[in-house]
Amino acid sequence: MHGTTPPALQLTEMLLRLAPEGVGAVKLLSGGSEATESAMKLARQYHQQTGHPRKYKIISRYGSYHGGTMGALSAGGGRDRKSVYEPLGVGFIHVHPPYCFRCPFDQTYPGCGRTCVTLVERTIEAEDPETIAAVIVEPISISSAGFIVPPPDYLPR
Repeated sequence: MHGTTPPALQLTEMLLRLAPEGVGAVKLLSGGSEATESAMKLARQYHQQTGHPRKYKIISRYGSYHGGTMGALSAGGGRDRKSVYEPLGVGFIHVHPPYCFRCPFDQTYPGCGRTCVTLVERTIEAEDPETIAAVIVEPISISSAGFIVPPPDYLPR
């Protein structure tokens, strides 16, 4: 590690102790955009190195914000934030967020059948599961629409 400090090493050791078994490395980054970029690179690199080079697409949600770098803007679903930089990166697909308060499918939770989850599953099928590298979400979205808290079973599914 270049340019490390004792507090950075202490943090790394603590994170490794807390991490699930089998996690043997930690990458400290300077901010959210860099973390998003690194996560997307890691997903694509993993699939390349494990013999699945067609897995390059990343699914995220409309209205999402993942950072201000070109890759993070590509993943983000906010048109107003990225339109002046287009065209952006390829392989980014967007789906509607789980916004139960103003459901984009005009349904009411919990009787909706979790259409927002089904849509993600259908998008994966439509795009071909062998091309999907990752799904990136904010557990709770914060945007101009306010806080979007998904239903309890959204992330596990």
